[in-house]
Amino acid sequence: MNTRWLLMLCVSALLVSTTGCGSKIKVDTQHSQGINFDLYRTYAWHPQGLSMVGIDPLRAQSAHDTIRGTVDSELAGKGIKRAAQGSPDFFVATTIGALSHSHATRWGNATGGFPLGSSEVPLNEEEIREGSIVLDFIDNQSGVLIWRGTAHGVVSPTDDRKAKLETAIRSMLDRFPPKANTK
Repeated sequence: MNTRWLLMLCVSALLVSTTGCGSKIKVDTQHSQGINFDLYRTYAWHPQGLSMVGIDPLRAQSAHDTIRGTVDSELAGKGIKRAAQGSPDFFVATTIGALSHSHATRWGNATGGFPLGSSEVPLNEEEIREGSIVLDFIDNQSGVLIWRGTAHGVVSPTDDRKAKLETAIRSMLDRFPPKANTK
């Protein structure tokens, strides 16, 4: 009996990890080639503020506050200061979004109406919410995007959203400044 429960638990864990429910945050970064990132010592938050897609404004503002606090802390740890006044070296712009969709968790056969006799149909579905964060670093003088960090992952109702957001931002900023381009 214990072996059976252990097997069911392992299969359940495998299904959760392949359907995305327990998936980790996927982080990616891109940057302009030929830029000396050592020259970027000050930043400011872009005056346009927060861009959001598919998130209610109250939750988006809370997320934005978390993002700003984490970015401020991480950049300060790298010796990059928030410009109190004057002209910063670069601006930070933030876009966050979320999308809900259904995911079939169990399939079965249905018959009728088809010339071949039966077809696969979803028997059980679950609602999945996926979230994305984009951090853009924009050169103040040229207006050119110099660095972009993105994070994407499943957002569960039981997640500590603030902690997940902080982890995503830190993972992105672990890759700033880019190591290959700091000549």
